[in-house]
Amino acid sequence: MEDMGKLLDFVEKRKELIEERRQGFERLMFKNLLGAYAVLEENNEISPLHLVDISFSGCGLEMPFSKTAKERFEKGNQIKIRMYFTKNSFILSIAEVMYATEIIDLNGRKVLRLGCQFDKSITSYAALNSFIDFLYKFAKFATHDDGTTKAFFI
Repeated sequence: MEDMGKLLDFVEKRKELIEERRQGFERLMFKNLLGAYAVLEENNEISPLHLVDISFSGCGLEMPFSKTAKERFEKGNQIKIRMYFTKNSFILSIAEVMYATEIIDLNGRKVLRLGCQFDKSITSYAALNSFIDFLYKFAKFATHDDGTTKAFFI
């Protein structure tokens, strides 16, 4: 009898492909469309953040490293995050910092990587939840345009 360990689990492989597609789409969207900022209450200052990843439970963020940033965004702190979908429109979320780690990014820059858990009890989480649901469904159902089909306009 053939070794059962060598059989390909199609369900698991499909999940992996969907997850890869979702992460790729997120990177594209976060780089070109969505802006994120942390609102610091003590002096009403906002700091730009780079949204790296998002899920129903939380998000991954990066920002340029500084000692001040490390202190402001340490584990256990609650932060307000503005996620801008247009120049002037944003969804406000509240998140708890689960970790803050100093890393060197792919460009050799020192950044602070944050892992945050969303506060699901605030009313604006419903909109954020719908957006995240869209990302997952897009990854599951989207197809790739390989450029072979031509569109003609009159």
